[in-house]
Amino acid sequence: MDAAQSYFASSGDTPSGLASKCEVAASTITRALNGDRQNLSVDLAQKVEKATGGALTAEGFMASCLRAVKAKAEAKPDTAGEAAA
Repeated sequence: MDAAQSYFASSGDTPSGLASKCEVAASTITRALNGDRQNLSVDLAQKVEKATGGALTAEGFMASCLRAVKAKAEAKPDTAGEAAA
């Protein structure tokens, strides 16, 4: 379980609830946590830490998002070699 999952499990908060506390669109948090947001910002991570009172640190949030990006990349089939064939 990563930092964001642990935060949501222990706090009972939701991604949309966290987004509301951070004053951003729910899709901003959801896309980041799903690995769909490639331009993740330190500013957003700091908002998350402040909104959670440090229960989910900026580093933990970024790590959770990056883990999702990596998992998505690993799940995609490698098509680079197909173009050369």
